[in-house]
Amino acid sequence: MLTITLLSPAVDEIVHQLSQRHKAYLVMPREERIAYFADEECRLEMQSAGQVPQKINFSWHCDLKSAAYTLEIDLSSDFNAPIVVKTKYQFAAVDNLFIAKTYFWRVTAVANGQTVVSSVGTFITDSTPPRLLRIDGVDNVRDLGGWPTIDDARVRQGLVYRTGHLNNCAAHDIFTADELRNDPSKADSYEPKRAADERLISTVKFLEGLLEDYSDENLLPYLLNDTWTAFRPDKELYEATDHESLLDSTTTIPDTFLGATAESVATDQNGTFIFDTTILDAPALLMQEFEAPHNGFMMLGGGADWYWNLRINGQKIFDKLASNDASPVSATNYYIVVPVKKGRNLITAQVLSGSTSWTWCCAAAPDFDGRAVLVRMIDHATEARNNLWRVIRHPVTNEKVIAIGIARIDELSHLIKGVICGSKLITEEGQRYMLEDLGIRSDVELRREFECRGMTGSPLGDSVRWFFCPSDAYAAMQSESGREGFTKLFRFLLDTSNYPLFFHCAAGQDRTGAVAFILNGLLGVAVEDLYLDWEVTGFWNKNPGFNHELRFNHLVDGFEQHPGETLHDKIKYYVLSLGFTEEEIEAYRHFMLEK
Repeated sequence: MLTITLLSPAVDEIVHQLSQRHKAYLVMPREERIAYFADEECRLEMQSAGQVPQKINFSWHCDLKSAAYTLEIDLSSDFNAPIVVKTKYQFAAVDNLFIAKTYFWRVTAVANGQTVVSSVGTFITDSTPPRLLRIDGVDNVRDLGGWPTIDDARVRQGLVYRTGHLNNCAAHDIFTADELRNDPSKADSYEPKRAADERLISTVKFLEGLLEDYSDENLLPYLLNDTWTAFRPDKELYEATDHESLLDSTTTIPDTFLGATAESVATDQNGTFIFDTTILDAPALLMQEFEAPHNGFMMLGGGADWYWNLRINGQKIFDKLASNDASPVSATNYYIVVPVKKGRNLITAQVLSGSTSWTWCCAAAPDFDGRAVLVRMIDHATEARNNLWRVIRHPVTNEKVIAIGIARIDELSHLIKGVICGSKLITEEGQRYMLEDLGIRSDVELRREFECRGMTGSPLGDSVRWFFCPSDAYAAMQSESGREGFTKLFRFLLDTSNYPLFFHCAAGQDRTGAVAFILNGLLGVAVEDLYLDWEVTGFWNKNPGFNHELRFNHLVDGFEQHPGETLHDKIKYYVLSLGFTEEEIEAYRHFMLEK
């Protein structure tokens, strides 16, 4: 009599979907992990572990020749909703199983009219979270569930997933230069760019003049101290005002700037100052007056999170308003030659907050070739002009066109390569898996409007509800817009008909990570595991600038300001302060937790 003998996994064997390299990181003490996470070489090592689970290998033996095999895996011995794998071999590999579950499996063989069914085997998936997932075309995917709680429960799996985006950021309008210049309806886009372009042209000419006049004989020591006068004007007022002309004409520190009062701030020993709040694109002006013994040149190093420029005595000399484009942010990101005059000088940094922090860095620079630095400064100013206009090749006609609305350099590179922003990243198989295997009903979109322009629904199709809910990140979760965004999101999550769902921003790390922190905090996931869930992104993102000091700590600090004995109490207080009730929070917990 023909039989099928199940070989592996063995009966009640514990199988592992996280690799040893994954687990080696997860078991490190927190302080050791934080240091490891900020180290460039360690992050490369961490990324090499991979962002997806390792596969579970199944094997069996059968004497039936040329058989077609069907492997079934189910949480129930009745096999009423099995995972099915068809193969002509006596082995197969499967991933994306729930963690901490007992599974049943069996194999059926069919050949020459004969059908043979194996006995039923059992195995247990390891209980170590996170539950990583492999979805073709989607990065940084994991189940929100699987984490144990301080109440001896576990967050239910298969209900909520956190991911990177399924499509590139938004489609953008593109025009020829003549169209943009001559169409009155484009004036709101064209005129500010034209004025900014004139300033950058002036900056390039100014720097070219400095390059001709530069001499090491006129080099002065670093004349700045660690104390700056900062102004944080209202964002809407700032954007509505010709602030660039105002900064051009500012040669002494004023008492107020566009209604904002002066604040005294100090950089640390590394030349770094971080504002205690983060509001995306919010402006700060940092000014310092200093005395120079004679005309000459001063060298400094600078960087900011995330958009900035630098003026000396009203003249713009450095522009990174497109983005700092260097991580981690520090005073070593860029070196700058600053022309100074005898007597009193004013240096002004304009710093627009990034999504994760609002940071200014400035310090003395090491000895370097001043002429070479000036050449690079001219290149940066020229690059700023290109970023301003976004002159690209049309992906279809190859004509030079201007892209309006592109916000990030990486999006520009997508267009240069001919990939139109907004195009799908998820593959057909990835889409099938999310719809059929995960049963996704809702796509919660945390990106902003400019990132989603042109989108009318989920990349998964019309069967999935696309819920547009722009979010902030880190300290900005405490801002008005951050509170409004999470209120809208949590209200959606209270409707159980929306599940299973996934939420995402672009990378699935900052805005997505902040939302996951709050949701799992409400569910009672241990503080250590709240850290780990955020850190797991390091298996995908190797950039050491994505670290605790620059990002995650601002999230935790924002919640630590609330009343409560524990971090969980403080997170709950935050959600209650948004207008939700104890009963609504308990309903969410009841739905999301398994005992």
